[in-house]
Amino acid sequence: MGLFPPPRTYSEPINDPIEWLREITKKGNERLKNSNINFDEIFSQRSLDKASELAHNLIKSDKTVQITYGFVAGYASGYCVKRVAKVAAFALGGLFVIIQSLSFNGYMNINHERIKKDFEVSFFNSFYLYKSNLIILH
Repeated sequence: MGLFPPPRTYSEPINDPIEWLREITKKGNERLKNSNINFDEIFSQRSLDKASELAHNLIKSDKTVQITYGFVAGYASGYCVKRVAKVAAFALGGLFVIIQSLSFNGYMNINHERIKKDFEVSFFNSFYLYKSNLIILH
């Protein structure tokens, strides 16, 4: 059985909610006393003083200014990038739909073979240039 009592089933009537709450609290306290958790060590004055000192030093140092500035700058740049990316995605998607509808209706003919050939030539030229630079650098 865990630290907390199992949930009450609806078949058990509650006559006095205050008395029921006291009973549950008493059972919970008994289970906490029988557990291996050492709350005195967790909430000792030494550990609280150390945490307080760390918080105080962080507040007094310039790190708080840096953290705050970094948070605000990161949030603002993330917001701007998100908005620009949405506009760019919408524009590119709209352009793609327009080109496809023009091609489908016969207003525009796309030479897929030429696009494939040009892409392969430029891709492989850049790949070989990159590969030759790696060979020269080594």
